Amino acid sequence: MVFTFRYILLVLVAGLARADEFSPPTSYYGPAVGLVGSSLDTALRKIVDGHSVRAYDPLRQDLALTDRDWNFPPSTPSAVTNILLVYSSGWSGESRSGVWDSGVTWNREHVWPDSRGIGQPDSGPDFSDLHHLRAANPSVNSSRSNSYFDVGGNIAPVFQSPLAHATSSTWEPPDIDKGWVARACLYMATRYDGTEPNTLNLELVESPPLSTITNPPQMGRKSTLLLWNRKHPPSQWERRRNQIIYDQFQHNRNPFIDHPEFADVIYEQPAGVETLMTWRYRYFTLEELSTESVSGDAADPDGDGKSNLLEFALAGNPRVIGVSTEPVLSKSSTPGYIMFTYRRQRDRLLSGVTYSVETSADLTHWQLANGVESSVTIAGSTELATLVLVDQGPPMFFARLKVSKQP
Repeated sequence: MVFTFRYILLVLVAGLARADEFSPPTSYYGPAVGLVGSSLDTALRKIVDGHSVRAYDPLRQDLALTDRDWNFPPSTPSAVTNILLVYSSGWSGESRSGVWDSGVTWNREHVWPDSRGIGQPDSGPDFSDLHHLRAANPSVNSSRSNSYFDVGGNIAPVFQSPLAHATSSTWEPPDIDKGWVARACLYMATRYDGTEPNTLNLELVESPPLSTITNPPQMGRKSTLLLWNRKHPPSQWERRRNQIIYDQFQHNRNPFIDHPEFADVIYEQPAGVETLMTWRYRYFTLEELSTESVSGDAADPDGDGKSNLLEFALAGNPRVIGVSTEPVLSKSSTPGYIMFTYRRQRDRLLSGVTYSVETSADLTHWQLANGVESSVTIAGSTELATLVLVDQGPPMFFARLKVSKQP
């Protein structure tokens, strides 16, 4: 009997290399380095507060630039081109002229609704903060109203938003908008703590109040927004928009566009939850987090043959060469059985990582292993999983661990 194992990385989803003209200045997040939880949240607030506040009326011109559809170059340097309307992906009118026509074609959508603690009374810096304002079709804006964000419901009741879903209290935007929406809400909760005139302490919660009569400063659903932030990384369009706001208007940035991992480090890490984002934050510098060849899923900074995604899946250290994380195939104390043992992340589903054990007699034909699994927690976020398999007899028996990551 030959006992061996193989582990493979089945799916790699390449992230976005962000060291370009849309990246923050090198020292911008310096005061936040190494912090977690509320300490990181406070440090980021100090970095982005005190921005150049825009009056609400000029936003009609500002949004024509920030929300520009870059597939439509202007006919002249000063001409207004098309803009992309939030929530309207899948509709032929998603890209519309950015010329302001008194709100007939598009108006200003507060992603964090006015009635959920913004402005109070419509005169605070949060009311005109471009990091959560987008151009929207008026009918779609009205349909969404002050709903909080979550998954589910029926197709939105307006044809100008064919890919959105809604219930009586929630709104699910199209996939293309989910990441930006999440990061806009994360920004608002960090940026505004109620210490400035005409602002309240904005919070992300699991169950926002259904009634907004008292302007409750709460939005959600927090777990859904954190999931969208993980599953839908910043696009080039989103990052360019962040840069335009920083360069030309407010002179502050949305930290969660520059570093999406900040969200999990604030909201998840204090609870002992390990996501791929919190794991990366522990092992890589901010500069490295923006360098795909170092911190990306497929990178192997310590050169030990295990990619970062595999190191995360097996609870390893991407900076230290070692074999302690590798699966083990061994005889069971019970005759006729063998054991396949490996380490894995307890919170694996938060990062869309799945594990499966396969067996083979010839290294060519593989099938899903049929056995009894048990697991024990060996650290706050790590499990030791053991699959007990029936010994299939000579001449050879092979097992491998397949690690996959959902896009």
